[in-house]
Amino acid sequence: MTKEIGGNIPLTSEDLLLTSIDIRKIFKSNNFSNNLYTFSGRNAINVFLDKYYAGDSVALLPIYTCDSCIRPFAEHNFEIVFYKIKKDLTVDMSDFKKKYENLKNGVVYIQSYFGFDTAHKLYSFLNENKNADNIYIEDLTHAWLGSFASFEADFYVTSYRKWLGIPDGASLSSSKNIIFNDLETENEEEVNDYVTASLGKNKYLNGDDSINKDDFYPLFKKTAASFSDAKKFCMSVITKKILTATNYDKIINIRRKNALYLLENINNDSVELVFNGLNKNEVPLYVPVYLKGNKREDFQKYLMENNIFCPIHWPVSDFIHNTRYYIYSNILSIICDQRYDINDMAYMVSVINSF
Repeated sequence: MTKEIGGNIPLTSEDLLLTSIDIRKIFKSNNFSNNLYTFSGRNAINVFLDKYYAGDSVALLPIYTCDSCIRPFAEHNFEIVFYKIKKDLTVDMSDFKKKYENLKNGVVYIQSYFGFDTAHKLYSFLNENKNADNIYIEDLTHAWLGSFASFEADFYVTSYRKWLGIPDGASLSSSKNIIFNDLETENEEEVNDYVTASLGKNKYLNGDDSINKDDFYPLFKKTAASFSDAKKFCMSVITKKILTATNYDKIINIRRKNALYLLENINNDSVELVFNGLNKNEVPLYVPVYLKGNKREDFQKYLMENNIFCPIHWPVSDFIHNTRYYIYSNILSIICDQRYDINDMAYMVSVINSF
């Protein structure tokens, strides 16, 4: 059996046999009165901008975020004002307040990072200073499985595929008096490609000599590229079945145990943990670290040589012109997901500490 850590989480052949669909069982869906299930987070943002937003074309966004969060606003000809995020991934409140004071009848976009409670100061401020003329949208993607305090936004976007072996899946949610108009068409081509790639990867990882990475990796790459497509699709039936059947408690427990092990045992002068601990309400998507001394490229290559594939979140968006921003240049996401156990974490720690 080929042992690798990282890369796409593949769905399994058992997932294809699932029959039940009950989207009320999708974690946290019941928190909201109305949910629209989409192909991607970008789709969800585009639906919000096309159908449910009627204010001025000005948006206040965090400077550290995914291009797919920024691009819909840019493509809708918004003036984008970025607020600063500090090295510890909390909001620079002085900078935010200054820019927030000048925003009237616009969009305020909020998010936390990697499953850690990084936006608590922002939540506290906005709870006391919410302006009814603005529309507030919170990206819950990184906070999805956690239970720390949030903010009562007007809309919420969540991308589920970051957490699970699913080919697609996101949602636009609200507790306001809004009835979402369902999207009718799923992205069948990309979903089928993901299924094919997943089954191939599973065979490869289980030692099937007839399969090599070139048989499935290009398909994963192709499907990843499809999420930048602005065309709006609904969530696939396959994804709805998997989200219905998922044991979320199990995933939460595994991720927390794995992350805690990493946080307690990574010990390398070149590797700086972004977070030193984990509170009871946090469920990590990844464990982010900074590489000191411009060593990230060498470190990532070293990990790959040891069959550890840790991604960078994120490449700098074309819409952010300060490419020297420290976070973008130095951060790396260490794997801690439910595919792996403490033995895998111990192996990663030994590799990391030996760099």
